[in-house]
Amino acid sequence: MEKFERDGHLPGLAKYLVEGAKAYYDAKARGEADPFGTPASIAEYDAEEKHAADDVAQFLDDTVDVEKSAEPEAKTAGAELYNRYVMWHTASGAVASPKSSGGFGETMSKYADKYPRKRSNGSWYRHLCLKQ
Repeated sequence: MEKFERDGHLPGLAKYLVEGAKAYYDAKARGEADPFGTPASIAEYDAEEKHAADDVAQFLDDTVDVEKSAEPEAKTAGAELYNRYVMWHTASGAVASPKSSGGFGETMSKYADKYPRKRSNGSWYRHLCLKQ
C-alpha cells in the first residue's frame, strides 16, 4: 500500500475499486448471477468437484439405465430408489453414513428437471429406471 501511496496511484486505485463495486452491484440489481463472469475452465472444474462430492450424483451415474429411462412410462418408486442408494453406498465402502431418506429426497430435488417426482400412491421418480 505504501508503494501505491508513494507513487501517487492511491487515488486511481480507489476510483477503480469504487467503479468496480458499482458495476458489480448494478449487475446484481439487474439479476445477473455472476456479473464479472467466471472463466469457463474454473466453472468446469467447479462443476466436476461438486459432482465428485455428490454421492447421489455418483449413485445415479452408476445405477440408472439410461436407455430404459428414456421410455415414456419409465418410473421408479422412491422407496426402491432409496433402498438401492443405501445398498450402493454401503458397497462403495464410504466412511460416512448414507443420507437419511429425507436428505436423499432433498438431494434428488436438484435433479427434478431430469427425474421429476410424483406423489401418487407413494413417491415415484419419472424418467428413471435402475439397472438390474
